[in-house]
Amino acid sequence: MNVIKHSQWKSFTWLVKREYWQNRGLFLWAPILIAIGFFCMFLFVEFVGKEVMNPDHRAWMQREFGMSEASQMMVRSTRIVVTDMSRFILQASLFISALFSSYYLFGSLSNERKDRSILFWKSMPVSDTLEVLSKLVFPLLISPLLTLVVATLGYLLAALLVATATLASSQDLFAAVLYNESLYRLPLQYLTLLPFYMAWSLPCVGWFLLVSAWSKSRVFPWAIGMPMILSLFIGFAIHPNGANTAGMKFITRVLLRITSANLPGSWVVQVPPDLLQKFDPKLELGLFSPHVLTESAWYCVHDFSLLFGAMAGIIMIILAIRRRRYSDVLA
Repeated sequence: MNVIKHSQWKSFTWLVKREYWQNRGLFLWAPILIAIGFFCMFLFVEFVGKEVMNPDHRAWMQREFGMSEASQMMVRSTRIVVTDMSRFILQASLFISALFSSYYLFGSLSNERKDRSILFWKSMPVSDTLEVLSKLVFPLLISPLLTLVVATLGYLLAALLVATATLASSQDLFAAVLYNESLYRLPLQYLTLLPFYMAWSLPCVGWFLLVSAWSKSRVFPWAIGMPMILSLFIGFAIHPNGANTAGMKFITRVLLRITSANLPGSWVVQVPPDLLQKFDPKLELGLFSPHVLTESAWYCVHDFSLLFGAMAGIIMIILAIRRRRYSDVLA
């Protein structure tokens, strides 16, 4: 039994490595992400140089508020801007990564039928279950982790560049920038949401895999267009006047779950607006701040939307495995 388990694990790791080498051009977008990060850095340095280190601006603040108060205001404003920019880099990078993952899932099971490589892989002593599960590792685990690491390094380099630039001015903000605990707490906060994100994404990932397994033509219109058209048809059939009823809301929630659940923070739209306002009463944190995302995640756990969606996703993954078992090449 142990030998069989070891053999299966070895086969699974080999399949994951194969997916990496076949799709490394898609998942290794680190150079592009770093380039985007450097672009944001230079824009940020220019902003700080014009607003914070500008002698006229600094002299005006000192006249209006006094030397001590002006210095404290500059420190606070710099920390806020650095934190907001860092959070933007993280969120934008994770969002772009999710779009690439969707593109990968569209062709994960259909491309091997188009290029007839499925005949070769079926001749190998590897089960269809391991084949499909190996295609889930990247969009659910490896890609978010890799993006989180690259984006974190990007905004830390941006913060270091800003802190170094302030050394050239009389207003030294080096400590205010680098000793900002929010810079180091941000990636950890997003990392704690990764298990929830993996479970929340299951219906979307499972649906994309299932469509990729049975579609004989373009996957994208079937995966995205068909649920939208079907939901509109059902909605107008039930409520021709387009009333915003509970049934329409349910259809919208299901549509969003199977088409965009793999987007980071997509669970926020499932939370009632009045409850979101309680999470952020003063509207200071932002809709996709770690605090609001965490509170919204707990809400989705308590109202069983996470559980039902995960169960539906697992069922679709099982159907995709079964469909691949009996699939053939595309003519």
